[in-house]
Amino acid sequence: MRTPRCVTSLGSGLTSQLNELERSIHPRYRLQWRNGNVHFGKQPIVLSLKALNIHIALQQERLRIHRPFLVRGKGYERSRAACLEAASTLLAIHRSPFMRAACFGGLTYKTIAAATCLAIDLLQSHGSDSFDATAVAHRDEVVHACVRALPSAR
Repeated sequence: MRTPRCVTSLGSGLTSQLNELERSIHPRYRLQWRNGNVHFGKQPIVLSLKALNIHIALQQERLRIHRPFLVRGKGYERSRAACLEAASTLLAIHRSPFMRAACFGGLTYKTIAAATCLAIDLLQSHGSDSFDATAVAHRDEVVHACVRALPSAR
């Protein structure tokens, strides 16, 4: 099955615009990473909150663009990878120590949406040769996100 050209060009065009927007963000609002987790250093809490909100919105848009193409198959590889990367980034933001104290409206929805994308990918890869260390990491992210987002799941 061929990927419709209009679909892939629209997705790549929107992704290019998001990437350009992300590159244009002032350095003080860029996320810093340490050991796979968001790190804020010594910047004021207000700047940290602004940076989080910007990146949550960017990753959520990236997830919305690529989620419909979360399939394994020729022509969808870049879209699938972008979706999984956005989902992983959203979950990394959610599990950051700063988020334990903060409560953002709608973040639980975004977390569950990201975890769902990773879970769908896991279901598609189950029993195939592509079930590797990345899939195991995604499984752990899904479990962790569900436990954090849904207190009744504990």
